[in-house]
Amino acid sequence: MRIILTAILLALNEVPRGVLACSDEPAPMIGLDSRPHSDDGFFNGAPGIVLPPFDPVYLVGAYKMFSSAGLSPDETVALKGYNLSKQEWTRNYSYGISDSWDSAKYRLLSSDPRHEYVEKPDYGSYLNCSAETFDSAAALLEQRVSEYGADSPTVKDWVDAQETVFKNCLHTDKTAQVYLPEPLKSDSSPLKKDRAYQTAAAYFYAEDYKEARKRFMEIGGDSRSPYAKLARYLVLRSYVREAFRLEAYSEPQNELFRTAENAALKIISDPAMSGMHAPAERLLNLVRYRIAPEKELARLGAFFSGKWNAAQYDWNTNMRDYSSLLDSHLSDYKPADDMTDWIKCFSGAGAAEHAVRKWRSGGDSWLLPALSSMDLSGTSAQQKTLAEELLAAAAKIPDSAPAYDSLTYQRINRLSELGRNKEALALIDVLLQKPLDETSRMHVFAQKKRFASSLAEYLQLSLASQARRADEEWEPDYHSQDVLNTITPLRVFKDIVAYKALPSSARRAIFFPAWTQALTIGRNDAALELARTFRSQQIDSELNQALDKYIEAKSEAERSFRAAAIILENPGLRPYLHDPSPIENYGGCYNSEAYWADLSYSTDTANYAVNSEAGRMLSQQDIAEAARENAALSASEAPLLLFGRTILGYAAANPPGKETADALYAIVTNGPRAAGKAAAYSDIIKKSELLLNSKYRKELEAIKAAEKEAYESPGDEGGGN
Repeated sequence: MRIILTAILLALNEVPRGVLACSDEPAPMIGLDSRPHSDDGFFNGAPGIVLPPFDPVYLVGAYKMFSSAGLSPDETVALKGYNLSKQEWTRNYSYGISDSWDSAKYRLLSSDPRHEYVEKPDYGSYLNCSAETFDSAAALLEQRVSEYGADSPTVKDWVDAQETVFKNCLHTDKTAQVYLPEPLKSDSSPLKKDRAYQTAAAYFYAEDYKEARKRFMEIGGDSRSPYAKLARYLVLRSYVREAFRLEAYSEPQNELFRTAENAALKIISDPAMSGMHAPAERLLNLVRYRIAPEKELARLGAFFSGKWNAAQYDWNTNMRDYSSLLDSHLSDYKPADDMTDWIKCFSGAGAAEHAVRKWRSGGDSWLLPALSSMDLSGTSAQQKTLAEELLAAAAKIPDSAPAYDSLTYQRINRLSELGRNKEALALIDVLLQKPLDETSRMHVFAQKKRFASSLAEYLQLSLASQARRADEEWEPDYHSQDVLNTITPLRVFKDIVAYKALPSSARRAIFFPAWTQALTIGRNDAALELARTFRSQQIDSELNQALDKYIEAKSEAERSFRAAAIILENPGLRPYLHDPSPIENYGGCYNSEAYWADLSYSTDTANYAVNSEAGRMLSQQDIAEAARENAALSASEAPLLLFGRTILGYAAANPPGKETADALYAIVTNGPRAAGKAAAYSDIIKKSELLLNSKYRKELEAIKAAEKEAYESPGDEGGGN
C-alpha cells in the first residue's frame, strides 16, 4: 500500500498562532488507472463515454450526473479540483518544503544559511517533517520576534533550539542519535513552555514515540501551557505514527491502532477540545481505514451520496480513501448506499441481475450498469429478451442526456455480441458525427476496428484509437506487430502500403520490413512490386532516390546490386517490424544492431496472432502463405553473405564507380560490427577490402577523404575542431 501525508489543518481558533505542528500522518493513495479526456468537460456536463475502469472520482461524478439529482455547482467545483489538489502534495515531496522557515529567518533575522531538513520519501514511506511543520515554525518565529525583538537572546535561543529539532527530520534509523535542544539556563525563562514542546517534538521526529508521547502527556496536563490541547492531540498522532512503524496488519499494529481509536474518540467527545475535533476525526478515519475498512467505506459512501463541497475540511482525504477502499474491498463489500452499489455493478464487481432489478425499480441511472454488465455469451432466450428490453430503453434516451454517449457505446457492444453488426456500425457512425472529446472518439474507433473489412483498415482504425500527436512517427502496437510479423504474407503488405487512409508514417514503417523480407527470401518480383507501390504513394523517405534507381535499373543484375547496397548501407533495415523500428540509416547508431547479425524473428506468438482481433482480418490462405515465407526467412543464408556476394559479383564485373565502392565499403565497415559474428564473414569482408584497395583504390581514397573532412568540420556531429 502506498502511503502519503495528508494535510491536517492546525491553525484553529483554540490553537495559539504559530504553534509547531508535528508532521502529518500517512494516508492511503492509489494511482490513476483511467480517466476522461478533460476534467473540465467531464464535470461540466459533457462526460463523453464513461468506462468501468474510470477512477472513482469520475464514477461519483457520473452517478450524480446520470441520476435525476445531477451535480450541484459546489459538487462540480469539488470534483474538478480534486486532481488539481493532488498537485499540492508535491510540495511535501520536494526539497523546497522548508522554504517558509528559511525565508522567515532571512527576512526577520538576516540569517542566510539554509539547510536540508528532509529527504524525499519513496512510495513505501512518509515524509517525517511536512511543509506545514516549517510553515508553523515560520509563523511562530515571527510572533517571537514581535514579542522580544530580532536581536533578543531569547529569540536566538529559540531559533537555535528549533534548528536542532529539525535535525531530526532526516531521521531514518531508530537507533540513531536524537538531537535535543539545549536546556534553558534559567527556570524562569519565557521559553520554558516552548522548550518543553520543542523537546517533545524532537523525540517525535526522531521516531522515539514512547518518549515523545510521555512528554506530550505532561504538556497536555499543564493547563497553563499554550500547547496543552495540541499536545493531547499529538499523543494520538504518536500512536498512529508508531503503528505505521510496525509490520502491516500485524496484531501489535492493530493493537496500537485500537489504542489510537480510543484516544481519538476521547478528544472528539470532549467539548473543551473542539478545536481539535476535525483533525482527530481525520486520524480516526485513517485508523478505521486500516482496522475496519468496510465500516469506513460505508461512512464514505454515505458522505459522497449526500451533498458536499470542496470547502469541507476532509473532502480530498475522503475521496482518496474512498478510491483506495473501492479498489481493494469492492468485490466483497455489500454497499449500503445506492451510489457505491452503482459503482460496484458498473465496475463489473456486482451481479447483472441486481443492476436490472435496480433499474426496473425506477433507478434510471441504473440502465448503464445493467446494460454494461450483461453477459451474452451462450445467450439463452431469456437473456436475449432482457437484452432487447435494455437496448430498447437505451435507444429512447435523448442525445442531449449526459448518459447518452456511454449508453450508446454499450449498445454497440451488446449489438455486436448479438451479431447485429449493421446496427452497431450505424451507431458508431452516429457517435463519430457528434463533437466527442478526443478520448471518447478513440474508444469509438477501437470499437469500429472490430468491423474492419481488411487488415489495412484495421490498422488505420487501430491507429485512430490511440493517443498520439499528428506528427508522431507510427509504431505498431504489440498485437498488430505480431500479426504483421508472423501471419501476414507479402501480398497483403502491398495492399497495406497502398491504403491511403493509413498515415504515411505507418505505410513507410510497414513497407521497408516487407521489402527487406522479400529480397532476403529471393522474392524479387514481390520486392519490385512493393517498391513500385510505395513510390506511387509519394511518401517521404530518405531512401526514395535509391529506391528510384532500384526500380529503374536497366538489368536484373543492376537491380539486385542496388537492393543489396540499400540493405547493407542501412543497417537499421530488418525483414520484420520491431520496437523501436529504425527503417533507415541514421548514421552508424544501428550498426551494432544490424539485422544481419540476428536474422530470425521469434514466431512463438504466431498462434496468438491467428486468434487475435487483427489476425481475424486474414484468411487461412493468407496465414499459410505467410508461414511459408517465414520458414524461408528462417532458412535463408546470412544476409551479409547473401547481399555481400551480390555486391562483390557486381563490383568485379562492372567498371569502377562511387556507388559500387560505397557498397563495398559498407561490407568492410559494417560487417565486423555484426554482433561479434565477424569471423563468420571474414572471407567476404577480406575480398571486399582487397577489391577496394585494387580496382577501387581511387574511389576508396575519395571516401576516406570525405570522412576526414566531415569529421574535422566544426559543427558536425563528429567534428574534432
